[in-house]
Amino acid sequence: MHNRENSAFLKLDLPMIPVTGNARMLGDEFFLGDNLEEGIIEEVDISRFLKSPVPFKMDFLAIIVCLDGMMRIKLNLQEYVLGKNDVLVVTPGSVGECIDYGYGNECKIVSIMSASANNGDKESFSSMMRMRRFLLKHAVFHVSDSVMSDLVQVYGLMRREIEHNDSEYTSNILRSYMQVLIYNIAQWVADASKSMSRPVQNRAQQLFDRFMELVQDNYSRHREISYYAGLLCVSPKYMSQVILQVSGRYAGEWIKDYVILEAKALLKSGRYTVQQVSIELNFSNASFFGKYFKKAVGMSPRKYMEE
Repeated sequence: MHNRENSAFLKLDLPMIPVTGNARMLGDEFFLGDNLEEGIIEEVDISRFLKSPVPFKMDFLAIIVCLDGMMRIKLNLQEYVLGKNDVLVVTPGSVGECIDYGYGNECKIVSIMSASANNGDKESFSSMMRMRRFLLKHAVFHVSDSVMSDLVQVYGLMRREIEHNDSEYTSNILRSYMQVLIYNIAQWVADASKSMSRPVQNRAQQLFDRFMELVQDNYSRHREISYYAGLLCVSPKYMSQVILQVSGRYAGEWIKDYVILEAKALLKSGRYTVQQVSIELNFSNASFFGKYFKKAVGMSPRKYMEE
């Protein structure tokens, strides 16, 4: 397990998830949990992550299956509402916040999380990477009762494997189950893409989609519009016009939103000073970061930390 004490950025990785009630974990690779039995998930312990007002970056692949009830999550600046037979797929590096979760009989969920989705065969990992752009915009799928039954069955098999962890091949078996799930997700993405029955994306939409993907990968290091325009081989002026035309928002606003989300997570972590956060987010100094943050949030970084 890596030493998070020396990590430059406090991410939400699997070892940080509380293992309570009906949760099961295998090393730092897999986490399985559900509240299918009354009182299994302890609200006090898990609400830190399920209802946190502070944004967090997930450092693993997560598949959240909603069997009944409702939960709401804001993921990568988009809000999703999960209901019965909905499945949320969260790719590593996604930023989430503001989850509203129904406890008890109001919401029944199954969580499958893997920090080693890329340790399976190369083909399944390649499939996940190809789906990433689609999942950034469409993270929730509604499935049939039969598909939901299959998902719960796979979850049960994975739980049984962890609970009877007496085999040297347990990790490999769990990775194989993850490959099955990834291929299922790949099929959902393919089906959803076809069912949208929209014409081939025009150049403007393609540029916007690529811009958003690049922002998520680079916002903590680059805030300059010119940087993204260079990667996209267009002029900053043209890129800005296209982003505004497609999304109704300026390119700089999208970049700023991601930067502020991460800044809030770092400031509220309790581990870093304002100076350290400014360095992590590649600001020239703490004063510049403070002005940038206050303009966006309405208060200084220090005041936000103390609230």
